[in-house]
Parts: sequence; structure tokens; C-alpha cells
Amino acid sequence: GKPLKIILTSATMDRERMLEYFIGAAHVEIPGKMFEVTEHFEEESIDIRDVMARAAKKASDIHARGNEEPGDMLIFMPGQAEIEKTIAELEKQKNLTDDGVEFVTLIGGAESAESTKRILEKSEKRSIQK
Repeated sequence: GKPLKIILTSATMDRERMLEYFIGAAHVEIPGKMFEVTEHFEEESIDIRDVMARAAKKASDIHARGNEEPGDMLIFMPGQAEIEKTIAELEKQKNLTDDGVEFVTLIGGAESAESTKRILEKSEKRSIQK
């Protein structure tokens, strides 16, 4: 028989394009949980070289407010180097380290992104040829 193929994708994947490529494939969509999010913006412009330090300071300030804004924080940075620099800046924030705040990194792999791109490009070519 044919080997079993199971593909798991992120929630940001273009589902319709994937289904076009895998014609006739069984698929399951599981809805995710929604969480309330509060966004924080800087009032003034920031020098690009200071973004990581400012993000760490903002996280420290929010944490210092305690129960006023309970929950986890997400800090989005454009790449691995910026993420690593931000972690280093977060580790300098005494109130975060003293309270045992855990810093977790999630870095999308270039391999994964590249393979997704190739799959979608094949799907586009296949749709054009029909």
C-alpha cells in the first residue's frame, strides 16, 4: 500500500492553497483558543539600534505593575539575532530575574519556511497549468 503521509501546518498557513495542492486529501481543522491581548506601543520613535533594550525595559515596566496586567508577554522580533539580543537585555532587568521570570524563545526555522514556500510555489504552478 501507499505510505501514510501526515502534514501538520501552522495556523498561519494558507489552508485553501494547501488543499488545492493536495487534491482529495483528508483534512482536519482544529480551532485554536483565543486569548485577550493588550498591545503596548512606544509614544516616541526609537532608534533601531535601541529596539531590543527598549523592548526589555517595556517588559520590565509591565511586570513591575504586578496584577494590574496579569498574564504572559509576547515580544516579536524580526530574527534570531534580535531575539538573542533581546533575551540578553531581558536578563539585565533585575526585577524580572529576581522574580524568576522565564524567557522562552520561539524561532521559526529557515528550512521550514523554505519548504513551505516551495510547496506553495508548486501549488501555484499546478493551478496555472489546469
